Amino acid sequence: HFKWNLEREVPPQVSVQPVERGRIVDWVNAPGEVEAEFEVDVSSQVVSRILKLPVREGERITAGDLLRLGLVDAVIAEPLGVSHHDPNAAGESLREALLKHLRELTKLRGERLVRKRHEKFAAMGAYTEA
Repeated sequence: HFKWNLEREVPPQVSVQPVERGRIVDWVNAPGEVEAEFEVDVSSQVVSRILKLPVREGERITAGDLLRLGLVDAVIAEPLGVSHHDPNAAGESLREALLKHLRELTKLRGERLVRKRHEKFAAMGAYTEA
């Protein structure tokens, strides 16, 4: 609630416009912070040397390749065209995917969560403990 001190400040001029459907064309940048509800610390428990990777250096790979190789959990479809043409739709797709995966991860607790994450990252390539 704002109270204007009319002796010191002049209230801003307000104009009223009819509501219309259409595309939003203005962008607003606002400083701020995004904070996680909880923190997950994923770190290596062993020092290792990489022996083999599922792709060769310089090899072109697609999002589908990353999914097939188990390097990503999902591929999020872009809105028709490209994401920067409809950032709201792209943001909503990302939000839905993140919430889905967070719900799955929050079902796992303690050692089981750590073990599953270790298995996931260990499967990404061959390594030897140093």
